[in-house]
Amino acid sequence: MQEMYAHREAMQLCLFGFEGTALSDSLRRQMDEGVAGFILFGRNIESTAQVAQLVFELKSYAKRPLILAVDQEGGRVARLRTPPMTHLPPMRMLGKPILPHLAQQAGALVGFELSALGIDWNLAPVLDVDTNPDNTAIGDRCFHGQAHQVAQLGLAFARGLESQGVASCAKHFPGQGDAQQDSHFFLPAIAHDEAFLRSRELLPFAAYAKAGLAAVMPAHVRYQALDMAWPSSLSPTLLRGLLRGEMGFEGLVVADDMGMGAIMLNWPMEKAAVQAIAAGSNLLLLCNSAQQRQQAVDALAKAIAEGSLPKEQLQLSCEKRKQFCEHFVQGASLRCSLLDSAEHRTLREAFWDNWNACPESQRLQPLDKDPTAP
Repeated sequence: MQEMYAHREAMQLCLFGFEGTALSDSLRRQMDEGVAGFILFGRNIESTAQVAQLVFELKSYAKRPLILAVDQEGGRVARLRTPPMTHLPPMRMLGKPILPHLAQQAGALVGFELSALGIDWNLAPVLDVDTNPDNTAIGDRCFHGQAHQVAQLGLAFARGLESQGVASCAKHFPGQGDAQQDSHFFLPAIAHDEAFLRSRELLPFAAYAKAGLAAVMPAHVRYQALDMAWPSSLSPTLLRGLLRGEMGFEGLVVADDMGMGAIMLNWPMEKAAVQAIAAGSNLLLLCNSAQQRQQAVDALAKAIAEGSLPKEQLQLSCEKRKQFCEHFVQGASLRCSLLDSAEHRTLREAFWDNWNACPESQRLQPLDKDPTAP
């Protein structure tokens, strides 16, 4: 009985990626075992109608709050691209006019569309500061090269999302705009001193925390002035100390995909998964490998059963997930008829009218490659 309880509690700490475009026996089993929810990728998407049906069937089967998430940033990181969904320009282009009302309109438009599909959580906006031209993994996903402009525009986008009942997620705490390597493949290290980090990288996240918005995603990046031992995603100093303690963030903390090279090349999954929860993450993304998912869940269940994971962290994670679900997670309903409705067209036309009035819109050059796609 204790083992079953520990396994279920471990599953509740996880958000899984999966294969396929329809409800399967594997997904049913994962829901039966208590998984917190799922993240959708391009491999799960054939059409908006198919996504709406898939989400409906998942939530209907779960018969409990089940989180459905997606990366819908705009530009090259957008899973849903075809009409009637709106494919936004990259945030770097959206940030050129420095018009918060335009960013908020963009967020509200995306939020309306995701809500119509039953998706609860958009893993956006990127609050990294656009400072390193060699950082192609982030690059045009950033709003601006000035921290205060990133804060202003990013918070506007997040508020737009949340005005439609869809949770936002500020990433990648405490800011990886200046990383030299891509954390999908390597563990970057940022060598700026603490004073510099506080004067630039940390500012947008401090503003997001103060605004009381939904969620933060820590980076798989080592900030040598703040923690020599661990990257942000595994660092109690950054998550419990800086984010929760100093900044006062009260929302959900979700670790970026634990299967990325930054983690897997440096720690076994069994150690990394337990360390991430102990450090202060409330959910883990496990996006691709079935083997990695199993390793993470088994390690978490073992740590829970043995009492080696701090009980206060497990309780906090449970509370934060419950609060998140109460605020943002929809029940099962088919609402995709809202797409292309009069309300949707009004939101879309208002955004594009304002966008097309900006001379910067004529220089739109989105990149094709999506660095986050599995």
